[in-house]
Parts: sequence; C-alpha cells; structure tokens
Amino acid sequence: MSPRIPTAASWGARRLTQAETRIREIQKRGPGPWVYVGTFPTDLYTTFWSPPWQNSFDSVTGSRVKFRHNLQGQLEFEGQFDLTAGAVTGTVAFTLPDDWLGDDMDFPITLDLGAGTFNMVRVVVDGTTGDVTLYWPST
Repeated sequence: MSPRIPTAASWGARRLTQAETRIREIQKRGPGPWVYVGTFPTDLYTTFWSPPWQNSFDSVTGSRVKFRHNLQGQLEFEGQFDLTAGAVTGTVAFTLPDDWLGDDMDFPITLDLGAGTFNMVRVVVDGTTGDVTLYWPST
C-alpha cells in the first residue's frame, strides 16, 4: 500500500484547523498582566516592570494607573491620574518599559474635578520612546 499524499486542499484545511486551535489557546490565556505605575517595591501592586512616576504625577488612591497588552496586542490603560500634586500639562507622567513600545497612541480621558465638574485630558504615548504625556487646559 502506498502512503497517502495530502492534496493541497486537505493540507490547507489542516493548517487552518491548527491556526484556529492556536488562536483559541491564546484567547483562553487572556490579555497580558496589568503593570502598575509607581515606585517598586514601595508602591502598592508594583513589580520590577513598573515605571516610576515623573514630574509630580501620581494615581488617585483606590484607582491606580495600570497598563497591559490586550488580546490584539494593543496597549490598554486603566486607573485615574492625580493631577493635584503639582503635575504640569505637557510633561511626561511616566515612561513605558521597552517591552511595551509600539505604535503612537493619542486618546482622551475624563478628569473629575469634583463638585460635578469634569474636564478632558489628552494622553499621548510616544511609541518610540515610551513617554506617556498628559495635556489638559490650564485654568
């Protein structure tokens, strides 16, 4: 009996099935772990990956700023910035570690000023240097 030689159609179908299986395995793993911004090891939840705050930026207690890669490989951020400790618009809040460098990003976030007052803050991520810079209207 001669060995069966796979046809192009069956070979493609098998590779497609393997790729779909691999995708499902990645999806089961979920997105990457959260990395908290702050000084390691003194700040809560920080690790050796955690970038330190720069230029008087900080997180709001109870809503620490963190980031990770999502399933699509894009950066996502969570948490609230505390701008009351002397941070200045247009300055770098923190710098992403090298493993998180990628595309430039630019997105708005809402800033709660208290007493029902809100303002918009623009977050700009430089994909080459990793600098995360915040811009908001001066008062």
